[in-house]
Amino acid sequence: MELALKKGKAAVIVGAQWGDEGKGKIVDVLSEGFPVVARYAGGHNAGHTVIINGKKFVLQLVPCGVLRAGCYSVIGNGVVLDPLAFLKEVGGLRAAGVQVDGTLFVSNRAQVILPYHRMIELAAENAPGRVKIGTTSRGIGPAYEDKMGRRGLRVADLLDLKLLKTHWMRTRCMTSTRLPQKKSRRSFATRLHS
Repeated sequence: MELALKKGKAAVIVGAQWGDEGKGKIVDVLSEGFPVVARYAGGHNAGHTVIINGKKFVLQLVPCGVLRAGCYSVIGNGVVLDPLAFLKEVGGLRAAGVQVDGTLFVSNRAQVILPYHRMIELAAENAPGRVKIGTTSRGIGPAYEDKMGRRGLRVADLLDLKLLKTHWMRTRCMTSTRLPQKKSRRSFATRLHS
């Protein structure tokens, strides 16, 4: 799908404190004047609360542009995306009456957070003798490690069942989780792209 957009102003909001600086709230204030709001990095560890017309929305992955009429929202390839968290957030937005279809786009190159990423982060955070750094244990750091090491899965890879199975078998030693049955995998891919 090609978006017809006018050339014009652009604003980039960048945080320098590793989160919790209020970037989302600034983007929310500015989003009224832009046709596209894109998230370029990060995961679902923090988030922000947006109140529009007296209605409260808590966003962790989805850019706040989705709450603005006539605004497109993009989750870029620098984001690490937990499919279950994403589906839950999108489901909550739909239940609240927010038009998501046709306005929210996800890069097929975004890195996917898998269950073993959460397990690795939790184990590292609680390792004996380690000073805790206070992670959310949502697997964001290990997913970025896999991205940089070129061994992780991207959103596009979720549609390649052969690749998905190969990856799952390669990483199986890290987890006791079993590969979902075919019906479950298809259902997941369908929900992700609906």
